[in-house]
Amino acid sequence: MKAILSPVRWFRCRAEMKRIEPRRKALEAQLASVLGTVCSLTPARSKGGYDQIYYAVSNGTRRAVVRLNNPYKIKHDPADPLLPLLALSPEARLAREWDAYGRLYPLGLSPQPLWRTEDAIACSWVDWGRASVALIQRRSLLWPLAAVLFPAVRRMHDVGVVHLDLNLGNLLFNPDGPAVAMIDFEYGPAARVSLEQQQAFDYLRLLDDMLRMRRGGQLVLAEPDRLVATVRDAVPTQVGDAPMGFSFFKLKNLAAQPDFCARLLTVFPNLRA
Repeated sequence: MKAILSPVRWFRCRAEMKRIEPRRKALEAQLASVLGTVCSLTPARSKGGYDQIYYAVSNGTRRAVVRLNNPYKIKHDPADPLLPLLALSPEARLAREWDAYGRLYPLGLSPQPLWRTEDAIACSWVDWGRASVALIQRRSLLWPLAAVLFPAVRRMHDVGVVHLDLNLGNLLFNPDGPAVAMIDFEYGPAARVSLEQQQAFDYLRLLDDMLRMRRGGQLVLAEPDRLVATVRDAVPTQVGDAPMGFSFFKLKNLAAQPDFCARLLTVFPNLRA
């Protein structure tokens, strides 16, 4: 499914990419030696994000994904103060994603980090679709996705990585595995929020997204205890006990389902505290 941009957003993106064009061409030359082949950088379709994302394409085949800091890109508003995250500087954003991939790739939970420079990083192209799109196309995939996803989040946390924007659009999903890979580590943790609160937010952010009707919400509400049991098996006690009231009502799909939340209190007893 392709991202649909408004006409204003489309023209703005065109202007941003035109101004960064000299840097894009220079990166193509640098990547040729890294990938061992001449490649072209083609922009990925996206509704937002802080950086410019390109596919490195050689002979019609995608070889890598490149994240490039674009100083001409219009910045987002600051992160919501009720959420446990904050916007990072361009350099810190690249460093965070590079570090995350370095820890997660050996576990099979992210693309492979390939190359970096001061304003760009390249990682391997993973030919899996986004989990959000997979569930819109086949909502029955929710259960095999949940079975691998929540244990994967636990493994991610165990190696010192927290995502903080872990929605289904930031997950690649291979239903044939089944397997998942985390992408797009754009935010850092707010200083006022504990590690356990950050980790709890990763789980709750996913649950909030899964409750969207077009992404499997009807299946969840038909068998709520099934999903809660899957989450309970993955979440450590100290993470489940974290007080999350400061962000609860920002998770609007979750907050709108009091019966589901009542069940979820067996995992997150301080969900509203």
